[in-house]
Amino acid sequence: MFLYFPRVLPSSGSRVRECERQPNNRSYKLCPSCLSQMFSGNQEAYVTKTNTFFPPLIGRFIRLHPVDWYNQATVRMEFYGCELDGCSVPLGMESGLIKDHHITSSSTAPSWFHGPWRPSLARLNKQGAVNAWQYNDMYQWLQVELPQVKKITGIITQGAKSMGKEMYVISYELQYSDDGINWTTYTDDEDYTSKVLQGFYKKYNFKDNITHPLWNYIYPPIFSRFIRIIPKSWKSTITMRIELLGCDFE
Repeated sequence: MFLYFPRVLPSSGSRVRECERQPNNRSYKLCPSCLSQMFSGNQEAYVTKTNTFFPPLIGRFIRLHPVDWYNQATVRMEFYGCELDGCSVPLGMESGLIKDHHITSSSTAPSWFHGPWRPSLARLNKQGAVNAWQYNDMYQWLQVELPQVKKITGIITQGAKSMGKEMYVISYELQYSDDGINWTTYTDDEDYTSKVLQGFYKKYNFKDNITHPLWNYIYPPIFSRFIRIIPKSWKSTITMRIELLGCDFE
């Protein structure tokens, strides 16, 4: 497992009572593969010294090299960080943390037997005869309002079946907004054209390919409260179940 260390390394020295000495490190350097940057260490035995890594370190093994010390090179330390994809937790579509009235759409398809395919049904792994958001028009969108601005790093999409018919979105674009009024299209980081994400891959050899969730990473991430999914192509009819992935940010 590779870890991402975005923040701090606190360290402290120690006191040897028998000898009445106060060994502590005054400076050190880290060696994920021998960086040359020097960090200041402790000036007192019991006071914690914190150092921030910027840019952050990504690695599995971290080695600390004492460079200067008082009496003896003595250190106690802790790393703060997260897994490399640690900012990819579900934001509440499947769990219900995002409430029904915060999931809206441009329109809704009717159903003759089980009620309309409402946007509030667009939840990952939703069960039932009517278990997704659906409509069939090139100018449709599905919108999710988050409780606050989040760092959005991924999206999971899923199709559905109805009376034996397979329905799913093949490709889509994203838009985002801070106020739900003014929208920005998510673009490719290289040429700044609107980025088209895939909602279905034929190369997957799943037994039930239509309902198997497909994960798309969003890089660079989106920092926003409102997200719109704009279907661009689909099979049969626009039908989606989704989950947004991300985390809070400071």
